[in-house]
Amino acid sequence: MTGTWNFNLKRAAALVALFTLPVQAADISLSDGCSLTGELMAMDDSGTITLVSSLSKKPLLLLGEMVKHVGFEENTASESEIPGQRVELINGDVLPVTINGLDDAGMKASSPDLGEVWIPRELISSVQLGIFAEKEIYSGGDSLTGWEQKGGTQVWTADSSGLTAEGSGTLTRDVEMPEKFILRFRMEWTQQPNFRFAFADTAPGKGGIDDRYYFDFNGSSLSIFRDSKELRKSKPIMMLGRAADRFSGNTLEVEIRGDLGRGLLHLYLDGTLEGRFTDPLSDIPNGSGLTLTNRASQNSSQTISQIQLVEWDERSDRHRSEERGDGTSDAMIGRSGERWGGKLLSIRPEGDTTVYEFKSDFQKEPLLLPESEVSTIFFEGSEESSSDKEGLILRLRGNGELKLASCVFESETVKAKHPLLGEVEVNRAGITALEKRDIPKANPVEE
Repeated sequence: MTGTWNFNLKRAAALVALFTLPVQAADISLSDGCSLTGELMAMDDSGTITLVSSLSKKPLLLLGEMVKHVGFEENTASESEIPGQRVELINGDVLPVTINGLDDAGMKASSPDLGEVWIPRELISSVQLGIFAEKEIYSGGDSLTGWEQKGGTQVWTADSSGLTAEGSGTLTRDVEMPEKFILRFRMEWTQQPNFRFAFADTAPGKGGIDDRYYFDFNGSSLSIFRDSKELRKSKPIMMLGRAADRFSGNTLEVEIRGDLGRGLLHLYLDGTLEGRFTDPLSDIPNGSGLTLTNRASQNSSQTISQIQLVEWDERSDRHRSEERGDGTSDAMIGRSGERWGGKLLSIRPEGDTTVYEFKSDFQKEPLLLPESEVSTIFFEGSEESSSDKEGLILRLRGNGELKLASCVFESETVKAKHPLLGEVEVNRAGITALEKRDIPKANPVEE
């Protein structure tokens, strides 16, 4: 059964809000698969949304039971930095915050979107530190805007599914290539892939050998090559014997992490690290070009989508798939993978840093670790709490989320009653989406 949109807002207040709220651009997905884009003006107590749309001279009123998802356009006026710490509650909610202190009773935290927050210790499931927002350089793959087709044949097209080539052809574009970067993209093919994606390209789209790296997948092997203008040849950095039929659904997600300053490349395929490699040549490519080349025949359609180039902050790599353990004690994991079991006694400021005081089961004296040396903390006995009654998910900047039964949109904030934290107030500029959850229907009791 689908949960209802209950916003606990009096209808009279909604009419006032219609004229007082600042407009907020929103993409709305309906339960029948349709979508609308417009400016969100208000929501009333039944969940009805008032939307100003170019489709109508008058504001549209959308019934709450028909609305599945509301995505809000990023508020560029909000320049506050997203905190680098995440607190997960026992019901699975995630709060991007700055931790200001902790004792036996609970945690003091703050954020530009949630303000000052007090969290009782028994409600905390885990803490992750050193999470930093990625600085995005380029994100796309659904439009040819900014790309240039090379050659006389226009084989590349674009739509919501990605950039698709029917036959041999090349696309290029210029980007601001950071020294440390992460390049992500998704490949999909019909018959046999034969594809190259060049980066740090000093001569994008030009024939011959020039300084660049390129990812090559020809259907039977997968490689990363280094082109050298000085040596006038291509040199393999990494080669894997991977046939196309080893990737289910004819799809492959690729992530390349690079440090051009040191000539280091890390390759991930479908989320799995395949290896770390070093450029054997000293003259590292420093170009600003991206070059997509489809080398397959017209019988094999090939699509590249979800292209993303971001600046790589290695501090965020501390987090891996750490296990909680048996839950009978607190567990603290260091930035290099060290693990201690015991009791987290306190978090407190000390000089210019924050110190984590942890009493290990194997030492008499507590460990005193600076925040920069701590990766993850799991809290003792933090059993998950059911949140079936909360029919809404409020998504926040920094991959935060709150599960709520109701919320009220006001001029600059959204107010709600959280099932664990009580009354909360969220800055509207920090909200990225509002979703409706599917609440499982209870089994009827047999008479």
